[in-house]
Amino acid sequence: MDSGLMTISDPAAATAAPSRAGRRFRGAENPLLLLKYCDLCLQMGRLAEARHALDSLGGAPPAGWPPQFLVGLMRTAEKAGMFRLAAAVLRAALAQDRVPPLLASHALGIAQSSGQSALAERLVPALAPRLPDHVRSVFRDQGNLLLAGPFAALERLRAAPMAGRTPAQAAVVAQVLIEAGERRLALRYLRACRHRWPAAFAILRMEVVALIRFGRAGEALSRLEGLPAGRLSEAMRFSILLALARHEQAQALLKRAAAGQLAAPSVHEEMRLAVARGDLERAEELAPLVAARTGRGATAMNKFRVSHAGAWMNEMQLLRQVAGGLPLVPGEGPTPYGDLHHVFYLPARLMTERWQAAGRGMPAGAAAAQAIPRRVVQYWDSDRPPAMLQQVMQSWQRPGYDYRLFSRRSAREWLRSEMGEDHLRAFGLAGSPTEEADFLRLCLLLKDGGIYADADDLLVAAPETLRRLGGGAILFREADGAVANNLIIARPGHPLLRHAVTMACEAMLRRDNDSPWSKTGPGLLTRAAAVYLGETPEAEARADLVILPDQALMRRVQTHMRLPYKSTPEYWNAADGRAPQELMSVLRELADRGA
Repeated sequence: MDSGLMTISDPAAATAAPSRAGRRFRGAENPLLLLKYCDLCLQMGRLAEARHALDSLGGAPPAGWPPQFLVGLMRTAEKAGMFRLAAAVLRAALAQDRVPPLLASHALGIAQSSGQSALAERLVPALAPRLPDHVRSVFRDQGNLLLAGPFAALERLRAAPMAGRTPAQAAVVAQVLIEAGERRLALRYLRACRHRWPAAFAILRMEVVALIRFGRAGEALSRLEGLPAGRLSEAMRFSILLALARHEQAQALLKRAAAGQLAAPSVHEEMRLAVARGDLERAEELAPLVAARTGRGATAMNKFRVSHAGAWMNEMQLLRQVAGGLPLVPGEGPTPYGDLHHVFYLPARLMTERWQAAGRGMPAGAAAAQAIPRRVVQYWDSDRPPAMLQQVMQSWQRPGYDYRLFSRRSAREWLRSEMGEDHLRAFGLAGSPTEEADFLRLCLLLKDGGIYADADDLLVAAPETLRRLGGGAILFREADGAVANNLIIARPGHPLLRHAVTMACEAMLRRDNDSPWSKTGPGLLTRAAAVYLGETPEAEARADLVILPDQALMRRVQTHMRLPYKSTPEYWNAADGRAPQELMSVLRELADRGA
């Protein structure tokens, strides 16, 4: 066996002679080597070579393979687009007396991501009895979270209390509390769990997750102080540093991971760091790895290109050409990009970051908030949002605040009446409900002001605590540096919003094929903020704009709630879409047998 292939850090070198490597092992005899080799091929975009290696199995999983290798083989075959092999592996694994927990969870996810919620519900009782005793309740609770959403999952936990939980089982309870926005209860429960199991990593990890989600990442970092340095605790530190936008410290940890001194972060987290640092070269290296872990078959890279990271890379590659070799991450001193902040995200981000770092845009106090109306607006493309989403939206309907939910129909009526035919036509040319919502929020706030919140953002504090963060316009910066648009607070007629509306309207009327992130989302809002700062006297901008880190927002709003509709094909950002029929047939057989 070529053991060098197992540990080599350069995928290109590992796959430089695929035919030689293929001759030197037999897939059925060396499962670990086969899976590693195929993974490297997929990372390098060599789909045909991965399929050739998998063909050595003859279309069926080898007899005697341990369960963990069957799970790996199934997922590898899926990513290679070999769905008949994936289905054969799934059928073989499900025929065993005990089903591997990872495979059970993956099977549930396949059904849900294919839009077959009823089938997914039937799979839970079919799979649970065949799992090891110690993971059965974990599977059920996580299944409730995936299929029914956090509010229903919490109700089911309360209806069926269980004594004598293990740390893993307690961690899932904490996860449900976190996702349901039960912040005080979640932290209190985690403190009790930590007292009972002081060395349980599952509890520590969930506590770190909670503190980051609740806008208390600094406390999460302190939570790690005094603990023995370990691979897993340092990997958690990496996640916290990303949340706190301490990118150079995170990069230092990443170097230690490369040296084998701590557990390596996921490729998605490493991609987040590359985007945050403006490191296009590293992002280009990571792109095939991220795509290979995200989508199925030949469509994986196409899915990646329309993601946030893919949109950022497309723009950075174009900027590199336009800027004539100028550094992508300039150091101190004037930005070398001139007026390119009008059209490119990175120069705009640099302008807004430097303005914020210079102490400008700090909270102006309660008096300045009086210019912002007590008004909340939201958008959902249909007249009736899903029931669990309505629960989230209800958190914004507070006494003393006017609230209005717009649908596609009412949005069109409002745009025609208040903004005119060009804006109505731009809205009609939106490429997705996301672009519709992005454009509408800018128009609504420009005209009437107030608070716009995404439909999946849960308000966990008084809305007045948001409104009193500043005056004029209150924006939040994501950890990667972009100005977020999921929640915007502004007075009517703010010039920053006027720039944003004009830029978005023109792009939509031109039918630009940029991603929503660039055309109407955070990329656009970052450029509009830079344009505003570039033309506004400093004293005026300081009194009329506040940009805060997103941790300040997360202390008041639970952003991007985990809701079941996001894992279905109808969701605009779904990773894979409907599952292949070969896999769905196996899952239906299982559900029918378990009925």
